Amino acid sequence: MSEKRQKRENKTGRPEVVFTDDQWKKINAFLTARADGATIARYFGIHPDTLYAKVVDKYGETYDITTFSAYAALKREEGNELLRRTQFDIAMGGNVTMLIWLGKQYLGQQDTSSITHGGSIKTSPFMQLLMEATAEMEKAQDINKEDVSTGVQQNSTGVE
Repeated sequence: MSEKRQKRENKTGRPEVVFTDDQWKKINAFLTARADGATIARYFGIHPDTLYAKVVDKYGETYDITTFSAYAALKREEGNELLRRTQFDIAMGGNVTMLIWLGKQYLGQQDTSSITHGGSIKTSPFMQLLMEATAEMEKAQDINKEDVSTGVQQNSTGVE
């Protein structure tokens, strides 16, 4: 127990939490698997602050850490490395899907796709009319822009 939190003579309140070696292994396994402190504390039926303090008490000097978060980050990195090694082993064992995935993640490999079209595109009669009407409207807008810029005005019949 840290010097900050000396045992009190008055034994009121909950009994002190003492983890067994198996429970510490489970805590470390949870952290390696990226579980957060609140989830682990809930699993053991304790308050997260109790877990945080116990972790710092047990591992603080060994790992030169002062917070639960620092220890959790170390364990997460161990988990990441374990995952990388396992994926690599699976890929080297002949799992083609894993080989492809690792190639994409670490070697910049990517899927490529191309579309080729050898024929003409057929449109429906309605679509053809719509495209023609759109072209005529764009042409009319261009004419109106020219007329405005030259100062020529048309009446409603289109005659100057």
